[in-house]
Amino acid sequence: MPGRRKWHRTTMRLWKRLLETRPPGRLIVVALLTLLAACSALGQMRYVPGRVLVKFRDGVVRLPLSPEALAGAVPVGQLGRGEALVLAVPRGANEIATARALRMRPDVEVAEPDYLFEPQAAPNDPQFPSQWHLAKIQAPQAWDLSKGSQQVVIAIIDSGVDPSHPDLQPKLVPGWNVLDGTANWADDYGHGTAVAGTAAAATNNAAGVAGVAWDCRIMPVKAAGSNGYATSGTLYDGLVWAADNGAKVANLSFKVTDSSFVKMGMQYFVSNGGVVTVSAGNDGAQATTPDNPNCLTVVATDSYDQKTDFSAYGSNVDLAAPGLNILTTSKGGGYANQSGTSFSAPIVAGAAAILLSVNPSLTPAQVTQILKDTADDLGNTGWDNVYGAGRLNLRKAVVGALQTLDDQEEPEVSINAPTSLNGTVQITVNASDNVYVDSVDLYVDGNLVGRSTTSPATFSWDTTTVANGNHLLVAKARDLKANEGYAELPVTVRNGDTQAPQVSFANPANGANLWGRLRVRINAQDNTAVRSVKFYVDNTLIRTFTAAPYEMDWSSASVPDGAHTLRAVAEDTSGNQATAQVSVQVVNNVDNVPPTVSFQFPRTGQRINGGVVLSVNAQDDRVVRYVRLYVNGTLLRTFTAGPYEMNWSTKAVPDGTYTLRAEAVDGLGNTASDTVTVTVDNSSVAYDDNEAPVVAFLNPTNGQTVSGTLTIRIDGRDNVGVESIRFFADGVLIRTFTYGPYTMQWSSKSVWDGPRVLRAVARDKKGNESVAEITINVKNY
Repeated sequence: MPGRRKWHRTTMRLWKRLLETRPPGRLIVVALLTLLAACSALGQMRYVPGRVLVKFRDGVVRLPLSPEALAGAVPVGQLGRGEALVLAVPRGANEIATARALRMRPDVEVAEPDYLFEPQAAPNDPQFPSQWHLAKIQAPQAWDLSKGSQQVVIAIIDSGVDPSHPDLQPKLVPGWNVLDGTANWADDYGHGTAVAGTAAAATNNAAGVAGVAWDCRIMPVKAAGSNGYATSGTLYDGLVWAADNGAKVANLSFKVTDSSFVKMGMQYFVSNGGVVTVSAGNDGAQATTPDNPNCLTVVATDSYDQKTDFSAYGSNVDLAAPGLNILTTSKGGGYANQSGTSFSAPIVAGAAAILLSVNPSLTPAQVTQILKDTADDLGNTGWDNVYGAGRLNLRKAVVGALQTLDDQEEPEVSINAPTSLNGTVQITVNASDNVYVDSVDLYVDGNLVGRSTTSPATFSWDTTTVANGNHLLVAKARDLKANEGYAELPVTVRNGDTQAPQVSFANPANGANLWGRLRVRINAQDNTAVRSVKFYVDNTLIRTFTAAPYEMDWSSASVPDGAHTLRAVAEDTSGNQATAQVSVQVVNNVDNVPPTVSFQFPRTGQRINGGVVLSVNAQDDRVVRYVRLYVNGTLLRTFTAGPYEMNWSTKAVPDGTYTLRAEAVDGLGNTASDTVTVTVDNSSVAYDDNEAPVVAFLNPTNGQTVSGTLTIRIDGRDNVGVESIRFFADGVLIRTFTYGPYTMQWSSKSVWDGPRVLRAVARDKKGNESVAEITINVKNY
C-alpha cells in the first residue's frame, strides 16, 4: 500500500506539471474534434486521442513502468484493482502503434487504444423517414463508413440560398453573387434553397430533413435572378469563382448540355480538381449531344427505379438518381416535396463530396468512374441512354473510394470470450482498422464458425460439436486492401452435464391477484449446482440471484394494474437452463366497482325437474376472483374460474319452491349477487299435461344474413319441464339438447349459400311438442 500511494503521488505531480505548462483544455478539445472528424470520414472505430489502456498478466513479474519501457507513454491512472493502467501517449505518437509495441512485453496481456463506441449512424432529423431517396441510394449504410468532411465544399450555383434557413445556415461558407459582384447571395427565387438542402442540409440536428453530404459544407453562388433564369455567362463566372475559392464539387441544376461557354467553365473547375454535376433536363426529350467528360449528367428516377416521365435522357447521360417527390428545404425556413432532375443532380453532388472526403487525393475522373462503377445497373445491361451507368448507390461508392486509399496496415483484432466453455457460448471479436474493416471470420481449430461484416462481431458457437479438452479460437479481420489481422485465444471445453435445473415459483401462485409489496420466492435446484437464478417481470430483468435463498421483496406498484407475467430462469454451472413462469393480476388502484352477475339458467318462476345445468354469467372490469352458488342459503359450489356452470339433480331435494343465489367477488372484495326463485316439480309429470312447451330462436333472427361460424341460442320453457330441444338445419338434425342453456356454435359453411331453414323442436315430459322455425340467408362465397 505505501508503494501504491507513492505511485499515485508521482502520477499527480506529472499531470500537474503538464497542466501548468500549457492550456490543456483547448488543445485537447481541438485535437479531439480534429481526430473525430478524421475518424468519421474514414468510418473506422474512434478512440480517445492520446490514451492507451494496458492490462498486465496475472502472476507475471512486471517490467519497469518508466516512459522508456512503456514506448514513451506515461501512467496517469489505473482501472479495476490496479491490474490495468491508463497511459498518456506523447504528443504526435500513434496510439495504435504504441499499443502494438506494449503488447510485445511478456508481462502485458492486453493493450489497445481507449476506443469510443457509438450507435449506428441514422440521423435524428424528424422528417428523415419521409426522405425515401436516402434509403434508395443506401445513404444510412454509407454514413456508417463516412459522413463527409467539413473541408469539402459543395458550390450550389443557382438562385442563391436562404441564409437564415435553420437546416442550411450551419452548413454555409462565404459565397458570391456573380450577377452584381457582391456578397449578397440570398435566394430571391427559391430554387437554389431546395437544391442546397438536397445536397447537404444539416443532418442529425434534430430538425427538418437530412442532406446526402452529412458533414460537407455549402457554398452559395448566386448565378440566377429572381425569375430563376441563369445565363451561360453567369454560370461560367459561378464555376470559375467557386473553383478559385476552394469548392471541390459544383452543382448546376440546369440543362446546360449544349452550352460551350458553360462547358469551358466546367473544364476550368475540373482542372482545379473539382467534380461537376448537372441536370439532364425536365423536357422528357432524348438528347443526342456527345457525353461531356467534365460533368456528370443525371436523369431522374422514382421510388421503383423507373425513369420519370419528365426526365430527359440520351447519349450524354452518366447516372440516374431519385428525382420525384424529394423532401427538401424551401425558401422561408420550411420544407416541401420537389420533383425534377434539379434534385437528382445535387444527390450525386453530395455523393461526390463524400468520396472526396474519404480520399481527398482522388482526381475528378476517379470520382466519376467510382460513381459509375458502383451504381446499381438499371435498364439494359451496362451503360444505356436511359439510366447511364445506373442508379447511384452511395454505400458501394464509399466502399470504392475507401479501396483507393494507400493502406498496408493490417486490422487490430481481439477476442472476448471465457477460457472455460460449455454449451452454446457467445464470442465477441473486436476489430479496428486505420481505414475500414471489411469482414471478420472466426475459426475453431481451423474450421470456420462464421463471418461477420460488423465490428464488434458476435458469434454463437455450440461447444458440443467438439470434444472436451483444449481448442484454439482464431479471429481473422480483413480490410478493403486484403490486409489481414489475427487474434488467438486458447480455450478449454468442458461439456457433460446436460440435465437442466428445476425451478418453480413458491410465491406468488399462478393466477394470483397482487397489490402492494409482496415476497417473491423461487425454488431452484440442480443435480450439480445452480449458477444463477434470474427474475423477470414482463421480460424486464429485475434481479439476478447467485446464491440461495432466491427471494426478494417486490412492489407490484412498479407496474400498471392488469395482467403480468413473472418469470424465473435458472442456469447451472454447465449452462443448462430451465424456466418457470406465473401469470398474475396486479390490482393496486382503488376499485369500488363491483362485478356483474346474472343467472343464465334457470330463470325466475321456472318449473324444473330431473337434472339441470345451473349457468351463471359473471364479469368484472379487472378480475373475478370467485363465484359462489347457494340453494336456500346453503353453499352449493365455489368457482375460481369460468365457465360458471354445474349439473344439479333436483331429485336430491323435495319438490317445492327454492331460492338460488349467485354471488360474484372481484380482486378487491367488491361483491354482487343475483337471485332466482324456481319450483322443483318431479312428481307432476305423472299428471295429465296438455300444454306444449314454448320455444323461440334468440339468435340468429328470421331473415338475417350470416356467414362463417355463429352462435345458435334457443329459448325453451314449459309449465312442467322441457325434456329436449332438437335443432335442425334444412331438415338435418344437428344436435339434441337435454338441458339448458340451449346454446351451441354452428358453422354456416356446412350448408350451401342461399336461403336456409333453421328449426327448433321442443318436447316436454308428456310428449307435447312445439316448433320454432326461421329462414336465414347464408352468404359465405
